[in-house]
Amino acid sequence: RDVDPASRESGHGYQGVSSWLFQGALRILKQEFGLRPSDHTFVDIGSGKGRGLLLADQAGFRRIIGVEY
Repeated sequence: RDVDPASRESGHGYQGVSSWLFQGALRILKQEFGLRPSDHTFVDIGSGKGRGLLLADQAGFRRIIGVEY
């Protein structure tokens, strides 16, 4: 597909979030701050192909929002 030249200049290559890194960060948020995903909305700015959104769904977030141009 064609991408608007202005968007192409500010875009970056795709790299999905590592599942072990996502789960590790989530584990720390749960242990250190008492995060309960079911009480929160997960927002992914620059969600790409959606791996982070899928991981957030598996983690049990109440609502999930992905933003991508």
